Amino acid sequence: MANARPIRLGAAVIAFSAFVAGACGGGGGSKTATPTLSADEAATATVVAGATATAEDAAVARSTAAAAFAGISIKQGGIVTGATPDPASSMPTFIIRLDLDNQTGKSVQFVGDFVVRLADGSEVTYGSYRCSKVAVVEAPEGTAATTMQACADERATPLTAAEAVTLAQGATLVRARLIFEGDVTSPWYTPDGSLAPT
Repeated sequence: MANARPIRLGAAVIAFSAFVAGACGGGGGSKTATPTLSADEAATATVVAGATATAEDAAVARSTAAAAFAGISIKQGGIVTGATPDPASSMPTFIIRLDLDNQTGKSVQFVGDFVVRLADGSEVTYGSYRCSKVAVVEAPEGTAATTMQACADERATPLTAAEAVTLAQGATLVRARLIFEGDVTSPWYTPDGSLAPT
């Protein structure tokens, strides 16, 4: 009786192995045919595989670029003054100052992206890249202050010059971020250099 359990286990293993072999087409059992793709299905599968590989490569490149720019941050920011109206739109424009800390080990080029609260309480997206003449700013290594003009897209109904001036009165910077080459962005920062909630 002491050998009875091992014998039963052995039989069970043999039976299970035979079942697996049969399911997989072994042991003379029935075989499951491998489905054959049509030409269209094969072409689609090739396109999907290529797109997946491209997306993965792009994600890796973007992650690498983001890591390279992780050493630059905004320490302080604010609106210095209003600026001359820009041909891009009738919206008021602003000169915005950013105090930067660049610890990437090299100078870094970027454009600025901002959210500004206007006199009517609306929060509008502004950017140095939204002006008719886009100026790329370069941050030297270390700490430095830089200024740039920021513009907004046109409203559905263009403003008069007087309306633009009124909207600009008391406008404040809500948050700011940097956009680097390859559309890699920094986090959003508040005017005091804290990370802004997203």
